[in-house]
Amino acid sequence: MIPTQLTQLVVAVGGVNLLVGAAFTAAVYAALERMPTLAGVFGFLLAAAVVATEAHLGELLFSVTVAEMKLLVIAGVLGAALGITSFTTLFEPTIDGGR
Repeated sequence: MIPTQLTQLVVAVGGVNLLVGAAFTAAVYAALERMPTLAGVFGFLLAAAVVATEAHLGELLFSVTVAEMKLLVIAGVLGAALGITSFTTLFEPTIDGGR
């Protein structure tokens, strides 16, 4: 892959995962506010679905070397961590036991 294309792909993967991380956190917060006892299970299932979906789509859409794949995984993890951290810094769930 050409370095410019790889850079664009790394930025795109990081940006998409930033949004996925923020949306994931918002969904878990919403579940936490409605059903605190099931929020952990919901978060686990949602995380598994995100990982499986990204792995499957990545395999279908991209043809990259192992070194490039490692770089994309790092960009994805950093993007998701930034999205989760940003959302948890800006918002706090209201936990009232589903009442």
